[in-house]
Amino acid sequence: MHLGWLGLLGLVCLAARAADGAGEGTALPEALRVDREPELGRNLPYHPADGQAVTTNPPPLRWLPSGEVTYRVQVARSADCATPQVDRQGLIWCAEMLDQPLAPGEWYWRYGVDQAGQPTVWSRARRFTVAADLPQWVYPGRDALQVPAARPRLFITAAQLADYQQRAREGDLKSKAERLRRQVVPTIGAELPPEPAKLTGTADERRWQYVKIFRDTRPPQDQMEQAALAWLLLRDEACGQEARRRVLHFCGWDPLGSTAVTHNDEPAMWLMMRGVRAYDWTAELYTPTERAAIEQCIRVRAAEFYKLLRRRPYENNPYESHAGRIIGFLGEAALAFANEWPEAREWLDYITRIFWGVWPAWGADDGGWNEGPGYWSAYMSFGLHYVVALRNATGIDIARRPFLHQTPYYRFYLTPPASRLSPFGDGNQAAAGPAGDLLYWFSTLTRDPHLRWYAEQCRRDGGADVMGITLQDSSLRGVPPTDLPPSRHFPGVGLVTLHTNLAEATQDVAFLLRSSPYGTVSHGHNDQNCFTLEAYGEPLAIPTGYYPSYGSPHHDQWTRSTKAKCGITHDDGQGQDRGWAAKGRIDGFRSTPRVDLCSADATAAYGGRLSRAVRDLVHLRPGVFVLRDELAAAEPRAFEFWLHALDQMTIDQPQQTVLTSRPLATLETRFLAPAGLTFRQDDRYVPEPETVLGGNYTNAWHLAAVAPKAAATQFVTVLLPSPTTAPAPLPTTRLLPADGGQALELGWSEQRAVVLFRNATAATVASGELRSTARITVVWQTTAGVETGRDSGG
Repeated sequence: MHLGWLGLLGLVCLAARAADGAGEGTALPEALRVDREPELGRNLPYHPADGQAVTTNPPPLRWLPSGEVTYRVQVARSADCATPQVDRQGLIWCAEMLDQPLAPGEWYWRYGVDQAGQPTVWSRARRFTVAADLPQWVYPGRDALQVPAARPRLFITAAQLADYQQRAREGDLKSKAERLRRQVVPTIGAELPPEPAKLTGTADERRWQYVKIFRDTRPPQDQMEQAALAWLLLRDEACGQEARRRVLHFCGWDPLGSTAVTHNDEPAMWLMMRGVRAYDWTAELYTPTERAAIEQCIRVRAAEFYKLLRRRPYENNPYESHAGRIIGFLGEAALAFANEWPEAREWLDYITRIFWGVWPAWGADDGGWNEGPGYWSAYMSFGLHYVVALRNATGIDIARRPFLHQTPYYRFYLTPPASRLSPFGDGNQAAAGPAGDLLYWFSTLTRDPHLRWYAEQCRRDGGADVMGITLQDSSLRGVPPTDLPPSRHFPGVGLVTLHTNLAEATQDVAFLLRSSPYGTVSHGHNDQNCFTLEAYGEPLAIPTGYYPSYGSPHHDQWTRSTKAKCGITHDDGQGQDRGWAAKGRIDGFRSTPRVDLCSADATAAYGGRLSRAVRDLVHLRPGVFVLRDELAAAEPRAFEFWLHALDQMTIDQPQQTVLTSRPLATLETRFLAPAGLTFRQDDRYVPEPETVLGGNYTNAWHLAAVAPKAAATQFVTVLLPSPTTAPAPLPTTRLLPADGGQALELGWSEQRAVVLFRNATAATVASGELRSTARITVVWQTTAGVETGRDSGG
């Protein structure tokens, strides 16, 4: 980043600044000064934040960039940092990983900005605490990043090669190696795509050119890696020559031309991912002239990747999804050439630091992920490739990071093995099955038998690619998740996952709700406070829409929209805004053996058009769900409650009920309030999915329950899933008179439950003799009205 005249002005101001001028930051231009507030959607927050109790020892230090400068960091026991225990200078990145643990207790840290001939501009000191029992996360340092001299270096090193080859010929890898060879043989000699032309024309024309190019170029590059791996393991000459042919072809493309990362990043990324591995595994097959040409192509592309990351800079501005792929691809290139190119050592240190204390941008310490399970799978795959390549080449094991032990459970709870949906992000129509290979990899890395059970249920063995080969481990056996809690809250991404039987898909009822602090950005959708419901092997309340291309009219106007989800809109489908400010939040979550309670607030997502949009959720175990939507606006609105299903739903207008039917299960939705609902239903997408490049799309059914126009409305809804074989009796339901909120009674033959929802403006909700100050209260009674228990929360 070049400072220009503002930067020169900053230099002049710096000259007049005292060296210990902490906290002012006025000597730098406003956009670069120290201690400025992070820009929403651009900057990671300062870490550790002032007053934070950190979760690893030592914590990563992160701050906002100040342009073409160097940085200092100090960590001390006192706020003045007079005697720092850590004092580093000359740092070129705005993130630092410490190489020694900190003693338990209270600490302070600050960062400084240095420019030649000027005193340091210091930030204010931020206080943090280190508990005695934290996991240690000490960065090994650049000198520890030693890569073997001989090739191969990526995933399977020269020292390990003979063992892998023996296992592939006659050991536990034989079946996978033969499967790999069978994949390669039909592709030998196939015509390869020419170097693509540059993208031209209108934005819409460029979009479809972009999509067509990556659809045309990805498969033959995938086959390049497969052929190279088959050569490495089996020394199959035909596979080796095929890999050589493809490496020479794709590395003959101009790295600064039509496939430059700054012009068309998809083929650039895929070529680097597949090409670097393929070359490393087949390096002996090329002449010196060919090697020089291939390596020059890779070197230029890697340098361009690094420039792209540093311009952001990625360590503080990681919210661009494709850059989140590039970090792993550049890391693998750095491992492959650390012994040949001096700059590769810097790349390797930079990328390892990113994975140590910055990545992932879209994830949280609790393992949650903001962009949906489809993109979780893709980006965990990209990331784990670097984690495994680094470990096998250097012995440095990022898989010990707590996040990587938690994040498989995001997928585990969101899409159990038999799930047919992938909600809350692009690709929401995908089934869970392919994630089984990824959870197999995680199970080997973390030694977690529950994750191995997931893979086994999906009938996946890790695959016959390099990860499936290097993480093959037949000694680990799956264990069903009967000891895991049936519900889990991922607070970092605003996700609540409720289940009745994680271990048995045909008996499970899964209710999922999202209200994300990340807003509605990137590959996430405008689905704050929206839900999905699968039961007894059937999708019953679903997200709808397809993903023909990112930002296409159908994707933008339907798939990402609130009306495409089971959520709340107003006035003929007006839903949530798109952007970082369109946030949701989970205000409360509690799980007990009898109930799950949750309160979620999506008010901010409606851009000021609503003054309140809060969804309260009660799960009466097993599998009865009560929703209360508290909605308000400055002017009268026609509020709409949406349901979506694969088949046409049956509406009973007088009773205000909707029946969703599937072969294995049904869902009865009872709208107890407000009275006077009208219903509309159709099976049209507006606009329709694009078929510019082909594609078969199936319509779903979309139903809106529309309330009479009012400035404030409360929906009270009961969702009752039931299996079609041996269905259990459904409870009776009725509203009860209440002050300060809503109350309803659910009755069974031997007990009943009274659910109380307190209004935001009320101190107490009361119904008859029952009173509560909690947001949500469930009172359990005998049929004679004797209270037997109470659960409160929200």
